[in-house]
Amino acid sequence: MHVVLLFALLGVALGAPTTQDPSTTPKKAPPTPCDTTLQWEGRSSEWDHVREYNNRFLISFDGKNQRKRLMEEKRSYMPGHRYIEYLQFYNDKLEYQIDHTYNVCTKLPLGPWRNHTIPDDAVLEDQYDVGQPGHAIYANEWSDRVTGRYKEEWIGVFTSAKDGCWPLFEVYSKDEANKSISYSTRFFNLSAGIKDPSVFDIPDICKKVQLTPLPDLPTLVNEVQPTQAPGFFAKIKAWLFQRKNDSSDKLLKKAGVVKTWGKQMDQI
Repeated sequence: MHVVLLFALLGVALGAPTTQDPSTTPKKAPPTPCDTTLQWEGRSSEWDHVREYNNRFLISFDGKNQRKRLMEEKRSYMPGHRYIEYLQFYNDKLEYQIDHTYNVCTKLPLGPWRNHTIPDDAVLEDQYDVGQPGHAIYANEWSDRVTGRYKEEWIGVFTSAKDGCWPLFEVYSKDEANKSISYSTRFFNLSAGIKDPSVFDIPDICKKVQLTPLPDLPTLVNEVQPTQAPGFFAKIKAWLFQRKNDSSDKLLKKAGVVKTWGKQMDQI
């Protein structure tokens, strides 16, 4: 009897377990934009929604000096494709495109800096796991959404600050008066630092090249194909354009011959 009474008194003293009101549970604060490493290298895959074209690059990113180096990866299933190296110096607003197939350099004006990092005023859109359960990477999705604007211009997916704040995926889209730009870019095989800073050295063939104005229509990373490059397809394309002024060309247009072949040549 005394033992039972002792346990009863202990139960009253310790108190019975209670269920906590969910409304009083402190909410976890949403993450704030983390800082990506300022210098890194890796690979990227970029889809140009305007040109409907995909390309893969080796990328060296230098956020300290606002410059990038992109080198197209060679793909064996694209015979005859020209491989371009892009040296982008945003402080000078200049880009050099080196065609390694024909050893030709083109110098172009450069647009605004694309930082591949999270802006301080970015809006957290979503959080989710990427990959296999138990081995997944926790990712945060950000945007530059502001009240009153029709749509976002930038959406970026990054790992959490705990996992290094690395870029995983990015969408950039901007409509202007005379052109539209829209890219989706995936980043992978990334590593901190730049192993060889000489990748940003301007080659001799570019040092005396004159500045070329940008075309009205945007292409992949502002690509302008060098006009000096010879080749069978270039000659055929030039011949097709000359045929447009020929009166007999009207019959070919009705048959769809010139229209079809001209479109195919434009895609080469």
